Amino acid sequence: MKQENSQALLWNQAAIKILDIRHTALAPGEGLGPYKLPASVFLFSTRGNAQVLVDGTAYMAKGFQLMHSGKGATLQIVLAGEAFEYYSIFYKQRFRHPQARACLNC
Repeated sequence: MKQENSQALLWNQAAIKILDIRHTALAPGEGLGPYKLPASVFLFSTRGNAQVLVDGTAYMAKGFQLMHSGKGATLQIVLAGEAFEYYSIFYKQRFRHPQARACLNC
């Protein structure tokens, strides 16, 4: 089975609980982190540009963009000159069926 299909099957068996939603506005010269993520997170940028580092790997967030990272990763945000705004949606997933857990390594 292809990796994409197994991941889709897993998400179909997952129950998601939203833990927290945060809005953050960083002014020029500000930044975030390094910050160890307490839960999995979707980061949705809404304004500006920034370099987002996840465990040291750099990604550029420009305008409206959606990023994801898992629990325990280290997040750092470095502004690219202008203000940067984003939402963090922290969540926890649970697998409803024991078979879904076994598929984590498929």
